Amino acid sequence: MTRTQSVIARTIGVLALALLTLCIAAAGSYAAQGSLSYQAVLPSSHSIAFSAPTGVAYLPNGSLAATEQVVFVADPVTRSVMGVEADGTLRGPWTGVGAEKFVEPTDVATDISGHIYVADKGRAYIYKLDATTGALIEKLGSGLVSPVGIDWQYSAGGAHNIYVACAGGKVVRLSHQADTSTGFAYTLAGTLQSPADVDAHLTSGGLQLWVTDTSANKVVCIDALSGSALYSWGTAGTGAGQLSGPMGVAVRDGDTGHVVVSDGGGRVQRFTQAGVYQDTLVSAGVAVGQVMQPQRIALDIANDWMWIAEKGAGRVQVFNSLGDSKRVIGGGPGTAPGTFSAPRGLAADAAGALYVADTGNNRVQRIDASGMVLVIGSEGTGDGQCRAPTGIAIDRDGAIYVSDTLNNRIQKFSSDGTHLATWGSGPGSGPNQFNEPKGIAVDSRGYIYVADYGNNRIQVLAPNGDPAGSFTGYEYNSATQPLWWLSDLAVGPDDSLYLYDGWGARIVQLDASGGFMSAFFTPNPTLYGRYGGLDVSRSRTVYAVESDPGWDPTVWVKPWLPGLGDAGYHSFADAGGGPGQLAQAGDIALGPLGTVWVSDMALHRIECYQLEDHQPPFTNWVGTDPGSWYTSGGVTLLRPTDGPAGPIATWVSVDGAAPSVIWSASEEATANPTRSVAVSDEGTHTVEFWAVDDFGNQEETNTVLVKIDKYFPEATATISPTGWTTGTVEASVVATDSGAGVASIVYSTNSNGAPLSGPVPYTGPVTFTEESNIGVRFDVTDGAGKSVMVSGLVQIDRTPPVTLLWLDESGDVPWLWGIVTGDGSEKNGEGVTWWRVDSALPVAAPYVELLTPGPHTVGYWTVDPAGNVESEQTTEVAVVGRTGGDFVVESFQIGDGGYWFNSRTVSVASDVPSALQMRFIVNGEEGAWQPYAESCELTLADDGGFDVVAQFRNGTDESADVCEDSRAVAIDTIPPVTTSNAQEGRDFTYPEPFTFVPDDGDGSGPAMTEYRLNGGAWAMGSSTVVAPGTHTLGWRSRDLAGNIESEQTTSVTVLKAPMSVSLTSKSATISYGASYVLSGRLTSDGVPQTSMRVVVQYLSAGVWKDTSVSAYTDVNGNYRATIKYSSKHTYRVSFPADAYHLGATSTSIVVTPRAYVGTPKAPTTMSRTKYYTVYGYLKPRHTQGTYPVRIYKWRKTASGSWKSEGYVKAKASNYSSYSKYSRAVRLTTRGTWRLRAYSLTDSLHAGSWSSGYDYVKVK
Repeated sequence: MTRTQSVIARTIGVLALALLTLCIAAAGSYAAQGSLSYQAVLPSSHSIAFSAPTGVAYLPNGSLAATEQVVFVADPVTRSVMGVEADGTLRGPWTGVGAEKFVEPTDVATDISGHIYVADKGRAYIYKLDATTGALIEKLGSGLVSPVGIDWQYSAGGAHNIYVACAGGKVVRLSHQADTSTGFAYTLAGTLQSPADVDAHLTSGGLQLWVTDTSANKVVCIDALSGSALYSWGTAGTGAGQLSGPMGVAVRDGDTGHVVVSDGGGRVQRFTQAGVYQDTLVSAGVAVGQVMQPQRIALDIANDWMWIAEKGAGRVQVFNSLGDSKRVIGGGPGTAPGTFSAPRGLAADAAGALYVADTGNNRVQRIDASGMVLVIGSEGTGDGQCRAPTGIAIDRDGAIYVSDTLNNRIQKFSSDGTHLATWGSGPGSGPNQFNEPKGIAVDSRGYIYVADYGNNRIQVLAPNGDPAGSFTGYEYNSATQPLWWLSDLAVGPDDSLYLYDGWGARIVQLDASGGFMSAFFTPNPTLYGRYGGLDVSRSRTVYAVESDPGWDPTVWVKPWLPGLGDAGYHSFADAGGGPGQLAQAGDIALGPLGTVWVSDMALHRIECYQLEDHQPPFTNWVGTDPGSWYTSGGVTLLRPTDGPAGPIATWVSVDGAAPSVIWSASEEATANPTRSVAVSDEGTHTVEFWAVDDFGNQEETNTVLVKIDKYFPEATATISPTGWTTGTVEASVVATDSGAGVASIVYSTNSNGAPLSGPVPYTGPVTFTEESNIGVRFDVTDGAGKSVMVSGLVQIDRTPPVTLLWLDESGDVPWLWGIVTGDGSEKNGEGVTWWRVDSALPVAAPYVELLTPGPHTVGYWTVDPAGNVESEQTTEVAVVGRTGGDFVVESFQIGDGGYWFNSRTVSVASDVPSALQMRFIVNGEEGAWQPYAESCELTLADDGGFDVVAQFRNGTDESADVCEDSRAVAIDTIPPVTTSNAQEGRDFTYPEPFTFVPDDGDGSGPAMTEYRLNGGAWAMGSSTVVAPGTHTLGWRSRDLAGNIESEQTTSVTVLKAPMSVSLTSKSATISYGASYVLSGRLTSDGVPQTSMRVVVQYLSAGVWKDTSVSAYTDVNGNYRATIKYSSKHTYRVSFPADAYHLGATSTSIVVTPRAYVGTPKAPTTMSRTKYYTVYGYLKPRHTQGTYPVRIYKWRKTASGSWKSEGYVKAKASNYSSYSKYSRAVRLTTRGTWRLRAYSLTDSLHAGSWSSGYDYVKVK
């Protein structure tokens, strides 16, 4: 992004607190220096500043008075030449020609054609310039040595000659054509030692050259034609008529004109041409009308005016022939409040007050934003007095800390100048001792850091002034770097320490204990040993000044970004004495909103630069796609970028919550730090973020939608018909997802887990027609990427089974088994086999038992699970009875044919034709023969198991035929005993079951348990769940032998089940008309409750009321209820009590919709002199007083950016379901404007911006 920045410089000092505002416009990116141009505004003579002017000349114009002449001044300290017009308008300052800068311009001369001539001692050239533009006309004098004084003379016949006094002992004449030769040299061997000035004086006898010889303390007059000395006079001394280092000379017109000489001793005397002392025109001193170190003199002979350059006072004075001061141009050091003498250390507070270490005046001055001056301290060694104070710092409470340099101590003052403390036990190198302390800084904890210049160290003081450590170097490039030329330091926003390392020509960042953090070289790293000052902004931008005699002073800015290295400098001040220029920079301090103060020790003033940055910062981000859904997500914010101001913080708000700082320059650790805004709650979230820079520019709010879906989709697979079938099967799935929605469904088939086909997209029910026994799997994926799988089984069989017979004759009675084959066990396995014996009805059984001796026809067939019926097969089977010859037992049965009996006497039935007698053999003990009876009873001795053999014979003696049959029986006459947890004597909670555990000991074993409530009907079961209430519970059991236990009873109480409703959704601010999902879980003692209804409630006048929104829980107990209301409410989720469960409620949350704010409507074209109605709509009806809406205004600047112009309040008119806001608005500046509305937060809605801007053209 291209920024337009401007610098406004104003100068403080020069006899009073004067402001000179300069606009310095620089176009280009922040990292690259743009071209700078200056435009003077509100000029005044007293605001013109010189450092040490040595040369002066006026532009001849005989029609003007001296106070109306254009004066040109050479200033070797600022290396510039400046013209000053009568109204104070400046020409220049000019610091050179193109890339060739002046080095030491000492004198200046003018001609009658509008040119000026500059003698540059350092360059050893004479430069002829255009007096209006400063453009180079000629470069003269190749080979000159140290030209220091110059005059131009117009001779008869049109000759133009330039006369140059060279410090090496020559006066050189150059013709206007002689741009390369040295011309004619006047050496006067043995007479001239160190010429300082030359004045060409035309007399009737020819041209004379009057020269001051500083070392010889003489004035010499030379005949310009012959080169011989006409006069040479002067004696060394400070008395009247004596000379002490004469500098300037000027001769009045005529053969007898007086010679005026400026004396280095600080006076201006008048002599005859023969050297006879006449009087002292101007005495030494700093007051107006006196001179300090007067240098060269310019005489307006026609008007009898005299200009004198004062090196010591930094000014030019105009005198009349009587020595009366008529005008002062510029100014030097001052002692009045608001003036300075070699000011050095600077500090500024948040209120815009400037604190100056007025080094030469041995004091500190505080200048507030309104211009009020507070002087703190005076010269001396007592508490509150100073000697050459150099460094100054302000803490968070407004206390002032001063490096009292020549007193070798630190002093602390209150904000009103009251002395609070003095630290330092005298000059030395021990703790609490200092050797010319200079820079000073205070961190957020109150610790004080002092650049102990003479000790080459940094000394740390605790807030109470106790020594807290020191360090003399730092580790850099695997070597310890010394702290030499340590002139200044500053504390950054992160409390790290920034040093101006003059020896290493670098800026260094250390931690509070002196540990190295980072560093970069200054713009001129080869110029080591420089003096510098620095300050660090809230955006970690380093502002620094560098200056030492002999080198150009500079002011530069560099953003402190680790990884940027030595790049990114931006300079905004040049060397010179003009406004916005610097001669010898001392220190730099940062005020609020881009104010930069720089002290100029040589010009005895303070320059104020205003860095203008009207463009807000820009925040780039990466994150979730606003159009997609995620299971979790957010936004990752990158470090903001900005112009000169630099970003200081990034703010973020999620779903309208109170904004918070997520990134701050004070905690930055990397060049491009990232900050993540994580969002995990279900729903659509709004992430808003913006950056703020150090000048207060705020980025327009960036809005990113983040959609979160934490829940899996719900799906149900249907197989129709289920189980085995002979027809076709249809497989389908129904899937829903209340969040991101169902994104895709695919299906696949498998056999025993092994894939068969797919996956392929599911577009509708899938039909299967071929014989199969396969699984069908549906994979459902929602828009957030979460998947669930449901499946079913497809079973199709159209092939009848085949039954094979297996005859089992291992027992007393033959058995026929049906073995099903031919149906494919991989399909459906065995089916149901039917048997038909002879003409009896068919029965379904896995086998058939043939009990009756004789031939039988057995038919059999199988029906498989799919319904396929096998064709009936038949077989012939002959059953032979158990015989003693032909005598057989047709049938034999004990009791009902079972095994267990609950009586020791059992009935016996038999059918044995021709039998006459029978007996029983029990466990091998033979009983007596007795007459045969088809029915009889057998009494067994005890409980237990018995093998009973029945023998029959067809006679009464041993010769009769015998046949027999046998059975195994068991006797159990003791009923079982049943225990129940209902006997524990406690209350039960629904649905806790009652359980019954029967015990039959060694008997036949439990066969059945039954229970009943309150004397009602019996029901079978080993456990039961009983509805809440008090009941009489009865229970009993029966064993396999038929013994029935006597009923047991007890009284039990069943309580309703406690329920718990959790609410995982959080309080939120949502868009107007948006829905919000309340989700959570319903449990009872930690057990999920399925298919239970919960109801959403809202709080109304302190009473919870049901809404119309309800939901049912799924198999995991989870519920999701969607609300959509237009006003703010407190919600909770309730489970209503029923016959079985207690009621329960969740915690509550607040859901606040934003009001709908319609884009303001205004005429597309407006006049800047008229008011126009701007209106829009609010939904729903608003309740925030009379002025619920603010209409914000932005004006488009020339650079294309939008500048905020504040807002106006708009009234609202309420209707049945909406409000209309309106306001008469006047836009007073031509151009393009845009308007946007913001509704204030009220009791029912969150504040909200209109969705768009309305654009207006103002004429």
